Amino acid sequence: MEMKRYRYTLTLVLFAITFIALGQTQQELDSFNMDRVDLTQNGMLVLGSWAVGNMVTSGFLMQQTTGETRYFHQMNVMWNVVNAGIAGYGYFSLGEGVGLTLAETLAEQTDIENILLINAGLDVLYVAGGAGLMYYGNTRETINERSVGFGKSIILQGAFLLAFDLGFYYFQADHRWDNPWLEEHVAESYVGPTGFGVTFNLD
Repeated sequence: MEMKRYRYTLTLVLFAITFIALGQTQQELDSFNMDRVDLTQNGMLVLGSWAVGNMVTSGFLMQQTTGETRYFHQMNVMWNVVNAGIAGYGYFSLGEGVGLTLAETLAEQTDIENILLINAGLDVLYVAGGAGLMYYGNTRETINERSVGFGKSIILQGAFLLAFDLGFYYFQADHRWDNPWLEEHVAESYVGPTGFGVTFNLD
């Protein structure tokens, strides 16, 4: 009888400890994810501000210039219509970041960091493509002003996006580095017959 009572008491104590640990972990996860959402929204505000500034400035100057310079501003406007759309969607499509599990949190963080690195690679291609377009326009018998103007614009936009994506990646990674507890709660991951699993360290 005493042994049963001891086991029952021990079970309740272990359950209480586990419940408290999980509650603390969820609070940490919610705080981490809400900060990530805020950081991402701030990034979208930077991108959106660049886009609006380009559309307004180049939209005005496009009407005041001709030739290569006009094409430069024309591409700035067209390019930043896309940037504005991405910024708007990225800002308003984010959830609050509350209630995610540890596995979901790690997946969300990994996804955004990987996307930014992939984008940075694409940005290098944009700059190279713009340089190629400029070279093509300047090596014609008659200079192709549209190719040169478009090329200059693409170089500018690609260079900005490269700086933006690398800077944004740094801030996202720094956010993860500032929260080392995140991965400390993961004891190990495994793949079994029923799928992928993660075991948690609640110490």
